[in-house]
Amino acid sequence: MKRLELTVPLALLDDLDILSERFFRHNAGVQVLQSFSVRPQVAALIVRVRRHGPFKDPAEVRREAAAIGRRYRVERFEILSTDAGRGEYVAWIEWGLPEILRGRLGEEWGGVVPLEVVQTGPREARVVLLASEEVLPRLRRFLEEVGAPYRVRTVRTAAADAWQPLAFPKIERHTRYTAASEGGVGVLHAESECSASGLLHPLRVDLARTPLLRWRWRVDEALAPADEHIRGGDDFAARVYVASPRSYPARLEDPWYDATHQVRHVRCNGTIKWQGDFVFVSTALHGEAVGLAETARGDWTVRFMHVELGRIDRQTRRFTPAWLGPRLG
Repeated sequence: MKRLELTVPLALLDDLDILSERFFRHNAGVQVLQSFSVRPQVAALIVRVRRHGPFKDPAEVRREAAAIGRRYRVERFEILSTDAGRGEYVAWIEWGLPEILRGRLGEEWGGVVPLEVVQTGPREARVVLLASEEVLPRLRRFLEEVGAPYRVRTVRTAAADAWQPLAFPKIERHTRYTAASEGGVGVLHAESECSASGLLHPLRVDLARTPLLRWRWRVDEALAPADEHIRGGDDFAARVYVASPRSYPARLEDPWYDATHQVRHVRCNGTIKWQGDFVFVSTALHGEAVGLAETARGDWTVRFMHVELGRIDRQTRRFTPAWLGPRLG
């Protein structure tokens, strides 16, 4: 994949139905945090929009979502979060590939990944995208055919170095990783046969600015359904882990609960000992201390730290997760 930076007229983005020129009246730019296909020729984009105009109340923006979608020619617009201090909001949009581009860049536009559009002058913007080796010449040819004035700022290979192998001492056979191309898109091909290993990519991330991680994969041959409750049931075709270099204590102190709570430790099978019975809560909390507080009607609310997990019915002594029943105060 090549990282391509273009400087183009705002009017060109408007004429191609990519982004309305009206958008830049109150917005400085848009950054694509994540993108994936939801229907043929339609992509879902999670975007960060930087405002330079008045920052509207989020509730008002949500009420106007349908009108905003029509104004900026997107099929769906939904606010996910706002940061008035930075003048930014994060939104989910569904955007269809403009008719004029269909067939010119290929029926499937996975060879183009939009990254950012920022206004750089009164009538121009910087467009940053990733383009596959196959799509890049078609994109250049298209811009020349329509007579679009543009300037190429940079074309460089997207960073693919700094990957480090990760092997597990007790596993002799390792997964083989090779750079490859699928449909003109640069990919990392992993081939595994009774083997396991990984790749590490150290980098510094400002989570306040870029809180989302974007990736996609394709599995040629799916594995049998995994069952992490048993030793041999944790095999997956692919996994993504995010780790921090910060050092952590060997053991965290148990959570503190006030005097209105009774404390129980979760067993390896996800149960707690409660009033002579074993009540299943969650295997994810194996070894952790949970607090139980009696409600006005005699049921018991189960909490882990400040998170309400659910309740134990006073009569059946069965645990109901909070997301399957009414929340308790």
